[in-house]
Amino acid sequence: MNRRLIVILLIIGLSSNLFAKDTFTRYFDIRIAGFKIGELTAHQEKVNDSITNYNLTSKVSFWLFFRVNVDYSYISTFLNGQLIASEIKTVSNKGNFTSSSKWEKDHYKVEVDAYEYKKDTILIALITFNIAKLYFEQPVKGTKIYADGYGILSQAEMVDEEGYLVEVMGNKNKYYFKDGLLVRASMDSPIKNYEVLLIP
Repeated sequence: MNRRLIVILLIIGLSSNLFAKDTFTRYFDIRIAGFKIGELTAHQEKVNDSITNYNLTSKVSFWLFFRVNVDYSYISTFLNGQLIASEIKTVSNKGNFTSSSKWEKDHYKVEVDAYEYKKDTILIALITFNIAKLYFEQPVKGTKIYADGYGILSQAEMVDEEGYLVEVMGNKNKYYFKDGLLVRASMDSPIKNYEVLLIP
């Protein structure tokens, strides 16, 4: 087998692996009082049997005594069911903010610089579920949900058969599921409460 053919076969093999990834993308409207103010895209990528990535991106714009513009990006990686890294970036006309959580041998290093909230700490508890994962998987009662944007674990409380309350920093967020997948979320926010609705 000549060298050129080997290179071609290697390229084909690498391309096959690249496109063999198991991906799932879901699209949501973001609404305030029934009016659409933006969209959210939730993306799940199963790289292999061990690694799964979750990526949420959104862009919103609305009027609240002044024009509010927010671009949001949220990336997290799970290895064998455990969160090993997450990063949130927010770009807005109220400022730019970042939050990160990284597994370092036996703990998480957490650094949060959010709107009117900062945190620099470590977490010992293993994290197996976070907010991004809610867009693809229904929790069970008592599941500890990690709010990466605040560096806080909160317990999922059932509000009805397919609805869960996750309270973070006094904000009571409710997530509703159908057939195990998120279809609607009612979110408390320091700026303005809003809803996230699955686009059929």
